[in-house]
Amino acid sequence: MENDFNNLRNKIFNVKEQICSKCGLNIISTQDARILFLDTVLGDLYACQSLLIIFLDAKSNKRLSERINIPFLSPKSEKEKAESIELPIINFLRLSLLNSFYFRLDNFLSNLFTSIDNNRPQNFTESIKLLLSKRIISKEEEKPLIVLSLIRNFLHNNGISRRTCNEIKKLKIKGIEYKIKKDGVINCSSWRHILNLINVIIISIENILTHEDIKNLLKIKDDFANTYE
Repeated sequence: MENDFNNLRNKIFNVKEQICSKCGLNIISTQDARILFLDTVLGDLYACQSLLIIFLDAKSNKRLSERINIPFLSPKSEKEKAESIELPIINFLRLSLLNSFYFRLDNFLSNLFTSIDNNRPQNFTESIKLLLSKRIISKEEEKPLIVLSLIRNFLHNNGISRRTCNEIKKLKIKGIEYKIKKDGVINCSSWRHILNLINVIIISIENILTHEDIKNLLKIKDDFANTYE
């Protein structure tokens, strides 16, 4: 999984370089929403990967492992103790990464359409519809955005998919299957699923930012950037 993180981070950095080159942006000092989005996603990936490494290293270090304790669990064995500690921590990092990416992408798309026609979308779904209606993305590029939105929304229902259609939604994205059924438990939010989803969406983001209607925008302002000038 470490290679997956490294490859994804390298991919995002390469996209950032390409966008700066094609759109005439300063790769270091710019406060443009395009670069802020890519930089913050890079930071999230680095933080998540670093915390995973620290936690996994701590498991093999007696002194550090003794400092990690979950008082409300009473495991029957050392193995159960290790598993009971690992699962909530790993799940927290995994779902935090997914949620963080979703909100950063949602904010970026809102800033994008505000800059294009001064019309901020009401939600993530509306942003996807605008991308399609303006022919900025294809129907194929829409799929991972919908899956990201579904998984994130289902987290509000303890992972149960209440808001999808009655039949099974079964999509294959870059060779990995995402299967969602109404009133069923979401089982496509593993590290593999999430990292793959982010990777595919970043490729779409590069296409979006180099679209003829977008690449010539002088600035895309991020209203939440404290240092924007």
